[in-house]
Amino acid sequence: MARTTKHNNIRSNPHWGRPSQAIQKVDLRVKIRPTKTGKFVVDYNHPMEGRKRPQFNSYKEAVLFEKELKETIEEGNTSLLSNKTVAELMELHFQDCPNTNVAQRKRHFLSFLSRFGATRLKDLSVYDIDKWFMAQKEAYDLSMLTINHVKGNLNHFFKYLVEKEAIYLSPLSKLHYDRNPPPKKPRVYMTVEEIKNLLEDVKSYSPNFLFPFYYGLAHTGARRSEVLNLKWSMVDFNRGTITFVETKNVTNRTIKMSENLNKFLKEKEKVSEYVFTNPNNEQICRGQLQRHTWSFKNAHPNGKDWRLHSFRHSFAYNFLKGGGKMYQLQAILGHKTITQTVDNYGRLQAEDVENPSPYGF
Repeated sequence: MARTTKHNNIRSNPHWGRPSQAIQKVDLRVKIRPTKTGKFVVDYNHPMEGRKRPQFNSYKEAVLFEKELKETIEEGNTSLLSNKTVAELMELHFQDCPNTNVAQRKRHFLSFLSRFGATRLKDLSVYDIDKWFMAQKEAYDLSMLTINHVKGNLNHFFKYLVEKEAIYLSPLSKLHYDRNPPPKKPRVYMTVEEIKNLLEDVKSYSPNFLFPFYYGLAHTGARRSEVLNLKWSMVDFNRGTITFVETKNVTNRTIKMSENLNKFLKEKEKVSEYVFTNPNNEQICRGQLQRHTWSFKNAHPNGKDWRLHSFRHSFAYNFLKGGGKMYQLQAILGHKTITQTVDNYGRLQAEDVENPSPYGF
């Protein structure tokens, strides 16, 4: 029975129940046809070379060729590379392809290695890879578009294995995720006044824990993880800058601090190497932050179902609404391309523009 999923549109794979053949198995679509000259054509699709149609003098020869072909391709698990582990093959990949994009999304790359590093290539299952993708989606609340980006990065590795003839087909070619699913949840934007009121509420609710962290999110437009990992060594008061290190795009990003943020951080007591800490003066962990945030939202509802990432969306919204340029916003937010910035924040409603008339009279 074909495997069904709720999260995507995956083509069923009859070999998922047999992990040792999950990657190597290929549908050759072999057909033996007689010709007008009395010979027999073996018509098949070679996974590496495309369509082939060799001719044989007898039907017996054609059948023998078909049998040898299937043994060579469909059951081709005798490759020396197929007995190596994913970690060993990944090391070879980096040696041969130093400019590969496979590790571009560092968090998911390390998770993939942690899950499959000790697995031999011939034992790697498409089913298990799909389960890993969905576990990443659940753990980090990823969109299917992001899942496709992660898949694209990892495919550099599997294409390399195809070129080395360790496998005949990338297992990722069996996984098909919808690139344009309905949005998980509409983005929440808060106005300047709403952000100001929220900060006032959280200051009275949690002045030494949530308030400093929220203040940092609001004034930088940075991602939650970037603010969580911010250290005093990354703050330069002489230049008035903050440098976020090893961000989501595996690059460093330096931004200017606003005067208010500069003053706020100068007055903040340094109790740890991290700028923002929990009540025990330790680095804030994600789960602890999430629990306290939910408690605060329940105690001080403002009519909007905002999340921590809403501070980033609101920063972009109010920056553009205040006359900021799209390329400036791209640099501040650390987007890899201007297209990403435009796609996310290029659709301000006409009613959001304060003075739409180009005339001064």
